[in-house]
Amino acid sequence: MTTVPLSPSSNDPFIEIPYVLNSKETLLFIGLTEAAAESAWQSYLEAVNRPDDDGFREEFGEPRVITFACSSIEYSELDGYHDDEDWHGKMKAWGINRRLRTAIMDPEYKDIRLTETLKYWVLQAMEADYNALEGLEVRLQELMELEERQTLDPSPRQTAPISSSTALPLPGVSATTSAAPLGSSMQTANGTPASAEGPVEPLGEQTAVPPKDLPGHVMIYKGCLSFQCHDAYSLETGRLITKHLYSWPPGDFAGLTCTVYFTPQEEVALRYVRWMANQLQIAEMAILQLAVPIAAIEGPLKAHNLFFSETNPCDWKRVVWLCRNSNDLHELDGANRDLRQLAKSNVLVGNVTTGVHQENKALTDHTKINEGHVLTFTDDHGQRTKAIQWAVRRREGREALEEACQGKGWIRQMAFVEHRR
Repeated sequence: MTTVPLSPSSNDPFIEIPYVLNSKETLLFIGLTEAAAESAWQSYLEAVNRPDDDGFREEFGEPRVITFACSSIEYSELDGYHDDEDWHGKMKAWGINRRLRTAIMDPEYKDIRLTETLKYWVLQAMEADYNALEGLEVRLQELMELEERQTLDPSPRQTAPISSSTALPLPGVSATTSAAPLGSSMQTANGTPASAEGPVEPLGEQTAVPPKDLPGHVMIYKGCLSFQCHDAYSLETGRLITKHLYSWPPGDFAGLTCTVYFTPQEEVALRYVRWMANQLQIAEMAILQLAVPIAAIEGPLKAHNLFFSETNPCDWKRVVWLCRNSNDLHELDGANRDLRQLAKSNVLVGNVTTGVHQENKALTDHTKINEGHVLTFTDDHGQRTKAIQWAVRRREGREALEEACQGKGWIRQMAFVEHRR
């Protein structure tokens, strides 16, 4: 292990990271127990030392230790779907350490946790921190090479040598022993400290504060890992590439195909970022904000509203049940004409579900879904509000969104203090 500086503003601005990426220490770092890490490490060593008789490694590259950490979980018969299951016990059986188990089971985020399966959250957190370590290894190597060049040629035109206390470029990540709210260690775009209770400001490459609204447009947001945001939206060219934001099926509004989900509610994106930050060691989070022209919503995006309501909740229930059970919207052919039109919509706008999975035996059909299965959040006025999502479906819809949002995007690199348990 090696110690690297994270943030000079933190009470404890250092964190120990593995010195070698493909190592047993990395397996421990991303969330495995000692026993599980040792087992995965031995499997990795066997693969590395095995002769490459079939040319697999030559064609696809050397094995990665993360593969052996995730494969036993991915192919396990165990999983978690609803809250009355023993999620802690299943994670223990997989060899997930206490830090990650506690973060995933944080009761404050139970509603978000139940929007996906246990496997989904565990694998996402482990892979995110591994990818962050992989990127950090490259940055460390670049810093070491720069320092070596400066040592060999310490001329005035060179940048000052890097000292052992120089912070690595990990914007917004701080190590602490206490939980703190999102934004407590942030800086604003002009470099001044931000209040813990103040608004979240963008950091890093983009200094312009995204507008709250834009005439003739609707703002949508997606909270995700920082590298996903930067892969999906180029700050230099303004080009949006939605394939980097795919969510795998089944989802609320797509049972068989990859779909891109956004939300028009900034608070929902922020809550998801907080939820993910609670689980991660060093991986960075960001929010992608897009301004979508209303003309595109009414035109090529073919947006269709589909909300839960007390008076007529059946349509939303039927669609959610169908998609969460890995069926396509074309299966609605036997339903009414309005529902059949949904299959032709490029964007579905509606409520987010929580706790609806095909393995939830309590939900025998769509009529069992009720208002308690709608994800809610507390808005700026302290009111509980139903969460809304945009499901951008079909290739035609994704291409229309990419064209409509050309040059109309912002990336906010989120700052947070890690939740340590």
